[in-house]
Amino acid sequence: MSLVPQIVPAIVVKNPDGTYAVRVQHTLEGSVTEVQFHNHVFGEALATGYAAFLNGEAKVEAKTESVKTAVEAALGTAKADATAELKKILGEAKSEAQAVVADAKRDAETITTVAEREADQVQSVAKSQANKIKADAEVEAAKVVKDANTLLEVAEAHAKTAEADAKAEAEKLVAEAKTQAERILDDAQADAKRIIGDAQSDAKNVFEASLAGAGDTETTAVKAVKKAAKVVETDVEKKL
Repeated sequence: MSLVPQIVPAIVVKNPDGTYAVRVQHTLEGSVTEVQFHNHVFGEALATGYAAFLNGEAKVEAKTESVKTAVEAALGTAKADATAELKKILGEAKSEAQAVVADAKRDAETITTVAEREADQVQSVAKSQANKIKADAEVEAAKVVKDANTLLEVAEAHAKTAEADAKAEAEKLVAEAKTQAERILDDAQADAKRIIGDAQSDAKNVFEASLAGAGDTETTAVKAVKKAAKVVETDVEKKL
């Protein structure tokens, strides 16, 4: 694996949209590379871990350069001493490099684990809140439906009661009207019978008187009958 050239440590940069990037400057002239991490949940953790990893490799590269310089100096004096010094420096450099890489890897894993745990907690809280809102909405909806059904039952009961009362009142009025009509009719019939009886009696008396009298007997009898009939008709109309 080739090392990424850098003259300063890699840094984590937060983008305007909330994501993160790692900025690596390769040369003094300004050659720069930015590695983007677009995940809004784990972006910061991933960027931090990657920067730590790059910076660990840079330290190893710097140490290697110092080893190379030391080796060249040692070769100028004595090959044997240079070889021994080289092994010593290489051993130290390797140990230090392994330690740096291990630390960087451990830091990256720790950051990633913490970010994942926090993301799980956020998702769990959001899910709980969503379930609670849904449950509350279902309870409220059931209450509204129940209240509506209760109001409907009350309205139907009132309607039935009003209908029954109206029907009873109508039947009562019809019965009273019928009774009054029957009473008026009975009274009219009784009066008619009485008046007719009186008229018949008067007509009989007139007829008998006409037989015993003289002259215009027939005309007098007819007038008496007509008068009696008119009285009967007028009286019946008043009763009705």
